[in-house]
Amino acid sequence: MTITNTTVVDTTDKAIIKSVGISNETDQKMIVGGAEKLASGNNESLVSLIECYYLIKGTGTLKISADSETSDLSLTGRGKYGLRPNQLKYGNDKIFKLTTDSKATQKLYKEKFDLNFEYLPSPLDIQKFSSISDVTKIENQVAYVGRDSYEKGIDILKHAEAKIDGNVVYCTDRSWDDAIKIIKSSQVIVVPSRMESLPTTVKEAFYLNVPVVATNVGGIPELIKDNETGILVPSENPDKLADAVNELLSDKQKAERLASNGNKFVKSNMTWDIILPKYIQFYEDLLANALI
Repeated sequence: MTITNTTVVDTTDKAIIKSVGISNETDQKMIVGGAEKLASGNNESLVSLIECYYLIKGTGTLKISADSETSDLSLTGRGKYGLRPNQLKYGNDKIFKLTTDSKATQKLYKEKFDLNFEYLPSPLDIQKFSSISDVTKIENQVAYVGRDSYEKGIDILKHAEAKIDGNVVYCTDRSWDDAIKIIKSSQVIVVPSRMESLPTTVKEAFYLNVPVVATNVGGIPELIKDNETGILVPSENPDKLADAVNELLSDKQKAERLASNGNKFVKSNMTWDIILPKYIQFYEDLLANALI
């Protein structure tokens, strides 16, 4: 996977930042996070990169291309908020459909870029959990499972950590099996994100009957109904984050109720049994339209 830029030859993260004239430190961190994911070869991260750019103030023209042996995906645009994609192509043909797993992201792209995304939620493969061995619950263990990146808000949790009445475990570079065991052994899972679509960690915690405290951003409220399937707190607020975690550590009855509701929600809405027919219908419609 390579990154190319119309403004500079150097394609490092700093070059990308320089090319659009970003001076705000917060915006820089957002861009670096998106660029690192794109450079790592994760095509799904392209969406996050666009989300980063719409936050930028200023004008400019930017082109980013993600190339591999099997794909050629490019975004081109300009506008007062940075990258405004007005051209989105796959190879030499326009993409028939754009999909997102979050209604919040769908709304965002329509409002910011006038792009029409189909809502197609990402399912949880519950069969994978059958291979996970039993683990012992660790008293007052609080876990973070995700990337060590700015948009994931790990620094917000670290600022809150001193006020949390438990031991916070950071799981940022583990195998899926190890991460799931950590979730399963914890009493509370924390998702302190600044930006999200539909986080898999929340669905995994739900399935494992572990209560979740998360920020009220992106598609998270599509999974968590406050005080029903979890607890929502504002982003960038370590104090409220710590208070919510402590509430679930001390109130076992509430923690069990939220965990049970979350488990019912994910089994009723987010498994392959429920979502597969939507995928089949999506691709059948796509093929039918392609043949017209």
